[in-house]
Amino acid sequence: MSVPYVKAPRKDSASGYYHIVLKGAGGQLLFGSGADYRAFVFLLGKHWLETGIVVLAYRLMSNHIHMLLLDANQVLATFMCKSGTTFAMRHNNTTGRTGPVFHNRYWSVPIVFFGMLDGVEGFAEFMALPNTAYDPMPASGSKLTDGAAAEMMRAVLGKRGNSLKGVPKAARDETLKELRDAGISATQASRLTGIGRSAISRAFATG
Repeated sequence: MSVPYVKAPRKDSASGYYHIVLKGAGGQLLFGSGADYRAFVFLLGKHWLETGIVVLAYRLMSNHIHMLLLDANQVLATFMCKSGTTFAMRHNNTTGRTGPVFHNRYWSVPIVFFGMLDGVEGFAEFMALPNTAYDPMPASGSKLTDGAAAEMMRAVLGKRGNSLKGVPKAARDETLKELRDAGISATQASRLTGIGRSAISRAFATG
């Protein structure tokens, strides 16, 4: 008899402060253009006003998001549901994809004191910024930033890039090699398509 998986309840923050992380499903790209970043920031502001959540700081990376929030009214779940659902609908509509956009639920950690954030990767850097930073660095093995890689994939594949997961392996691998030849790394191709990096690396390695 199988035992159903039960998600652990979230821990409430006595201070009202939370460190929040949202990740793209399978490491998939969340932001492929400046318009994508601006859309998410707009949604943060919209749902901030609707719920009373205060967004103190955020950093939008290409395939994940860090936020520092103040939830004085215990409406965190409502805020995250509104922001995540609305962005996911926009993401799928603009990319032509279907299915989950984010990896499971959002990750949240109550903050007792701000020193708790010292060891969080990238957090010290984004706390020094006034609002956000688009991911400026190319992925390993590529000369393109993730945003440029997304534009390149659209130029090379057009709408074919929206449904590669469902394409038979032989045809899929031939299409993936078009991305390789365009200068897109295996890591970026995985973020853009949602296909596992190991499968893409094998396709890239063939002639």
